[in-house]
Amino acid sequence: MTTHAIIIFDGVCKFCSRLVQFLIKRDPDGYFRFAAMQSESGKKWIRTCGMEPESAETLVLIEKSACLHKSDAVIGIAARLTGFRPAAIFLKLIPPPMRNAAYRIVARNRYRWFGRSSACRLPTKDILDRFIN
Repeated sequence: MTTHAIIIFDGVCKFCSRLVQFLIKRDPDGYFRFAAMQSESGKKWIRTCGMEPESAETLVLIEKSACLHKSDAVIGIAARLTGFRPAAIFLKLIPPPMRNAAYRIVARNRYRWFGRSSACRLPTKDILDRFIN
């Protein structure tokens, strides 16, 4: 696939957009690339993971031909960030049904708790190369 991992996120979710900004600041080597699930490239990548773009309500991490979503995607991302590996190890110890239940609560309430944009936010020129068109 690629030497970079790809993160598919909800481009109209304000929490998700802030998460992307957080990750970019903590990924100085540019390992992660990003695509909004509403974009054509995001939809294409979601389909490669065997999911339908219209029903995808989860963060997706595509790394080394593997598609991770829900809490597994969060763990995979945290494991790559310096300083967050202990959190990834801790989360991995929690049984998947429990951590995915917590993930679903946040995912289901993300617009109510954090807000929703009317459109995907455009990246600035300095980080444009981190986004997949």
